[in-house]
Formats: sequence, structure tokens, C-alpha cells
Amino acid sequence: MDFFSQSGHWYIRNASGKIEAAHDLDLRGARKVNARPSITTVLKERANPALDKWKQGILFQTMLDNPRYNNEELENYEGRIARLCSKPASDAADFGKELHGELDRYPKPCTNEKFKPYMDLFGPSYESVVKNRVGSEVMLCDDDIGIAGTTDLIAETHEWGLAIIDYKTSRFKGKPPSFWTSYRLQLAFYAKAYQKANGLSETPAIVNCGINSEEPTEPVWKAYTRAEQDQAYAEFLAVAFLWFCSKKYWPMGDKERWIMHAQVNGKLISS
Repeated sequence: MDFFSQSGHWYIRNASGKIEAAHDLDLRGARKVNARPSITTVLKERANPALDKWKQGILFQTMLDNPRYNNEELENYEGRIARLCSKPASDAADFGKELHGELDRYPKPCTNEKFKPYMDLFGPSYESVVKNRVGSEVMLCDDDIGIAGTTDLIAETHEWGLAIIDYKTSRFKGKPPSFWTSYRLQLAFYAKAYQKANGLSETPAIVNCGINSEEPTEPVWKAYTRAEQDQAYAEFLAVAFLWFCSKKYWPMGDKERWIMHAQVNGKLISS
């Protein structure tokens, strides 16, 4: 039983050729409409030790706090623990989604009073980093590899020039935030897709913005080096190839086009 299961996200191209989100699809449904998996769906194929450790901690604490009832069937107990375990992840996702909404609307006034302390700290930090907003909640699709996704922010920045920025919420009170490896793989995909869609000579910079979900604190901005970005894109291609092979699904038509793209763009930077 998967106590932390999450549905996949998909995208399709509509009749006008524009990419749009397609909810409530499984792999069988995706095949019928040639849907592209989201970058987050694909990256679930990659091991994430930090996330696994968090899940194990939630499961352990939940079982300690909720022992099995006398005469409770094991199957019923498993179901009860699964429901209880899913709540922290669900609560964190809801918090992140609501806060993302406020971040995307900035500099418009905060619409939810509980997020005002966060936005009061976010505003000055944002202004010190961002020179000009290019777009927010931008859908990107790379048809050469059949993957799509939505990035939080594209902006001209004071320090890094044109940048793809993604917000990440986590608890990091009194310590630096943990920026998981999967974050930069996700950003590297966005940057390459944006470069190709706009005919740029080079990929934009990639930046994470860490928001403390435990209490309002100043955001932490993490810009990755070009070497880290190139490494991340190469790793992303490896993970994506594994995903497509395991699913036997190639929405761009066949794997030859995919492999050709990877050979041209997946320049692995040795450590």
C-alpha cells in the first residue's frame, strides 16, 4: 500500500496548438490523447532520499500515535494509517498551493490575511532580486522529448539576467532550506524548453526561492551555476528516458527523435 500516493499531471496541445493542463488522466487515457507527462510526474521516477526519510518519519510517528485497536483487522489498520499519513502531505500541499497563489499575484495586495506576514517579507526581497517580470505560471512544453510543465516565474533579474524561478515551501526554521536535487532538474528542463520555444542563444539562469512554511521569514534565493545547470539537464534526460522506457510511451512519436535530442543537448558535465 502506498501511503503517500500522488496522481500524475499531464498536458495536451489543444486544437490551436496551445499547451494546456489535462487533469484526471492516467497513462491509458494519456495514450488516447497523446498527452505529455509533467516534469514533476517524470521526476518521481528518480530516487529522493530526503523525501523518503521524511515519509518514513511521518509513518513511524503516525503508527506510534495511533496503535492498532484490539481485534482490528490488519487491512483496516493499514487503511487507517494510510489516511492519517496522507494528511501532513495534503496539508503541506494545500499551504503551498495557496501561498503560491499570493506569490504569483504580487505586487497586487494579498487576498488572504493569513499570508500577509509572508508577503510583507517576500515583497522587499522580490524587489531586490527581480528587475522585470516576464511572466508567471508559464506553461512550457518541449515536443522533442514530450514533457511539459508550469514554472512559477520568468523574470529579468538584477544579478543573473533572464532567469527561470521556482518557489519551494518547506520548514527550515533556524537552518538553511534544503533544495533537493530534483528542484534543479526541474528548473533545468524549464530553462531548456523556454530557450527552444523562444529561439534564445543560451538557456536562462535557474533559481529557487525557498519560503519557510513553519513561520514567516525572509525568503532564501538559490541560483545555480551554469555547470550545475548543465549537469542537472543531463541527469533530467537520464531520468526521463527511464520513465518513457518503463511506460513504453513516446508522445513525440518514437524514441529515435528523443535520443537524437538527448545526444545533441545532454552534455554531461563530469564532477
